[in-house]
Amino acid sequence: MQRESGRRLDSSRRRVVLGRLLVTLVVCSLAVFQGGCANPSSTAKTTKPSAGVVLRIACPGEAAAAVARRYGQDWATESGAEIKIVRYDPDALLPAELEGDIWIVSPARMPHFAAAGKLLEVPDRYTSPSSPYGWEGLLRDYRNKLLVWDQKVFALPLLGDSSLCFYRADLLADSANQSEFKTKFGRQLEPPETWEDFAAVAEFFHNRKRPGIDRQCPSLPSLWSSDEELDREFFAIAAPLARRARKENDPKHTESSELFSFHYDLESGAIRIDSAGFVDALVMLNRLQRWRSPGTAAQPPAKFLDGEAVLCLAGPSWIARFQQSARLRGKFSFRNLPGTHATFDYSTGKAEQVNGGNDVPYLGVGGAVGIVPVTCATPEAAFDLLAFMSDARTSSDVVIEPAWGGGVYRREHLDSRVGWHAFGLDPTQTGHLLDCIRHDAVHSQISNPVFRLRIPDEQKHQKILLEEIRASLLRGKGPREALGDTARLWKEIDARLDPKTRRTNYRLSVGLTRND
Repeated sequence: MQRESGRRLDSSRRRVVLGRLLVTLVVCSLAVFQGGCANPSSTAKTTKPSAGVVLRIACPGEAAAAVARRYGQDWATESGAEIKIVRYDPDALLPAELEGDIWIVSPARMPHFAAAGKLLEVPDRYTSPSSPYGWEGLLRDYRNKLLVWDQKVFALPLLGDSSLCFYRADLLADSANQSEFKTKFGRQLEPPETWEDFAAVAEFFHNRKRPGIDRQCPSLPSLWSSDEELDREFFAIAAPLARRARKENDPKHTESSELFSFHYDLESGAIRIDSAGFVDALVMLNRLQRWRSPGTAAQPPAKFLDGEAVLCLAGPSWIARFQQSARLRGKFSFRNLPGTHATFDYSTGKAEQVNGGNDVPYLGVGGAVGIVPVTCATPEAAFDLLAFMSDARTSSDVVIEPAWGGGVYRREHLDSRVGWHAFGLDPTQTGHLLDCIRHDAVHSQISNPVFRLRIPDEQKHQKILLEEIRASLLRGKGPREALGDTARLWKEIDARLDPKTRRTNYRLSVGLTRND
């Protein structure tokens, strides 16, 4: 895998070197008509548009820092600039502004700065339909929502986001396990299509021995200690419970209030985080907690990697690690995150069965976007760097790097020829991986996927919610009480703004226009 990565990097650098050589040759050719090319190297230096510029890039994690460092250096070599990486803690409460000329943040954190007037808009030369950057090649959810605040584009993507449900295919296919599971649950032992299925598989394999491990093992890894990943897991369960999927071609008209209300009611502004769908999601998380390794962990999928856990939720960047494990190679598979058989009606709050199941993706929780603060002294160079790293050519290299790839944000990334074999899977599994990623990226023509809360003070709301979720899962607080306290504390924060501003912020956070 390292050799494959190295070949892609060498190819990228060869492009840079060839580009520099071409510039030199052109300059020398012109110089022939003016008396020769006595000093081509010094002449070439004058053509570098950002010579002498130093760009400091504030990065929240190793993946973002590694991408900025690797591909940013290619741009720096071409442009004559210098880049420096500045690290910050993504779980710490965001200050009024970060250090640096470019800030890399999660899509949900961008509005915190945009609403405060801290950011420069992305220039039209990148966002126009005819732009060489390829704005129209970005997936719709990025163009219309995750890069936008109040109908203005403030960000360019750096890393996409995807999450998969991994399972031990060998254990699920075992005939003895199949027979015993059917006797106990009255149905086939299969990869989990719903969270109920997920819970049943977890219950069945809990406290059993695993091949090569002579002791009883929990079936699920520990709870994530990361705010981002705990947020993802809770809302991945809550999304199909609290919102019914609507197809884009559905002839039945659905009011905007039902389509877009989730954390809050779109029209009234009422908090919904303690409504039935969310409570049921926390009840499910409490069920799953019985079959987990104790405590929390920074990297829970490591328990799947060492052969203990039978199920885990993780990003595609774990695939190469799983493939390199002698215990797992050829014994695991994956699918999209589970859905539900029922959902709670928006108007009545009552549970309703859904024929064919309810699958509503939860988007915008991970990944990274680049933003440029108003304090940046060289914004033209900053946006040029961000555009270089996210254009179709460079980003197609980024997205297939096993160490951080798998999250797509361009149509070009969904092309099977782009190089997904880099994840080390056989052709059939590689095709399956791309199908799963396509499913998340275009969400099967669903018009109302759930997006992470993106209001300006989203992080304060998230921390309150996650503290209550941990209190429920780790300290025995009841789900209804935990989410009731969440709603009460959210209301205290929200009271600092007038109702009209709160409703407007929520409308903008889901990609709608102002209604004032």
